[in-house]
Amino acid sequence: MINYSMKTRKCELRTKQAFQKALTTLVMKKPFNDVSVSEIINESGYSRTTFYAYYQDKYDMADKIISDEINNFAGCISSPVRESGHIIYDGKLFLPALVLFRHAAEYRELYHIILNDMFPGHKTENFCKKAAVKLSNIFQVELTEEISGIDMDLYFYINTYTYMLLIKYWEENDYKYSP
Repeated sequence: MINYSMKTRKCELRTKQAFQKALTTLVMKKPFNDVSVSEIINESGYSRTTFYAYYQDKYDMADKIISDEINNFAGCISSPVRESGHIIYDGKLFLPALVLFRHAAEYRELYHIILNDMFPGHKTENFCKKAAVKLSNIFQVELTEEISGIDMDLYFYINTYTYMLLIKYWEENDYKYSP
């Protein structure tokens, strides 16, 4: 039997996903600044009261979508790692891209918006920086002596930015390759 709070969380997630889908659909058709809260509400199928229970306005909504996606992005990259998050890095390629690319394919409209800086105040560069910090906080990386001089903050930033560039390339090629 599912308890009440689990049902509530699932309902909240479904509601937020509907609002996110509504906003991304609308922003794919016209600039963010031309989208009204009324249009988001109509597109989502939820009420104005429900919208304002979650968001102050469409800018707050965009902020929360980006923040959630940074967490999702970092979660995708870190998901193949042991539960401890402890890595002994020996210079071999660490490629958890499959989980991330499956996620990006599912949320391709959102990634189009992120990669093309379509939410005011949210540049791809900032997304990468924040995701890199999130990854740095998730992983406790132990460097072997041979490569102890690696700047791990830079390492996570480069990896994050590289993944975003790969997603952009994939998008530019109409997702013709599988994840």
